[in-house]
Amino acid sequence: LYLHFRNKEEIFRALGRELHERAMAAAEEAAGAARGLAAQLEAALAAKVAMFEIVHAAAHARELLDENSRLCGDVSAEFRARHL
Repeated sequence: LYLHFRNKEEIFRALGRELHERAMAAAEEAAGAARGLAAQLEAALAAKVAMFEIVHAAAHARELLDENSRLCGDVSAEFRARHL
């Protein structure tokens, strides 16, 4: 890993960005496949919530969320803006 990343913070940011990108792609795909505005909104929200369920299921969820805020606040903010 350290041949591709300078430190563990950079690894964490890359993982955070990847998880957000996957959630965004799932939300876009779900919303595009759904019929009607209510179904599109529900599908997009469900895809976003699925990412949080993965994190909250982790043994160290609180620590992951704290580190995400510290190291990836900008990534999370960008994802929220895109998702809206």
